[in-house]
Amino acid sequence: EALARCDSLRFVQLAKCPRLTDIGVLWLSACSEMRVLGVSGCPGLTDDALISIGRGCPRLERLDVSKCIAVSDAGIAELARGCREIVEVDVSWCQQISDTAVYALATLPRLAALNLSMCFRVHDEALADLVRKRAFTLKSLLLRG
Repeated sequence: EALARCDSLRFVQLAKCPRLTDIGVLWLSACSEMRVLGVSGCPGLTDDALISIGRGCPRLERLDVSKCIAVSDAGIAELARGCREIVEVDVSWCQQISDTAVYALATLPRLAALNLSMCFRVHDEALADLVRKRAFTLKSLLLRG
């Protein structure tokens, strides 16, 4: 009930919370003014968490889901559909991420920074599409590993 009135919450950092699940993020998705969400290293999060954020947090600008091993293309695609203000995304070490997620992220009009390090299922064609579509906004692209 308290989170249902969380209009002033803008920044949430819950990195390395092994017991955080999709249900916890579902509660956070009620915070429609949230701008920054960091849930790096939370293995209990799946695409369902990103779907709920995509539906509930349209003003999200920065997302870090690095090392969230159950996050995949489907979650990123839904997030990109709902959160059109995103500027920065970190999906490093999300090994289920592939070209499909990159194509979805390339549709974000303000995308300036993307970390795809250790995402081994991303290929040249998707990266070329990203650079072509975001040539004027993309300032940082990390591809280590």
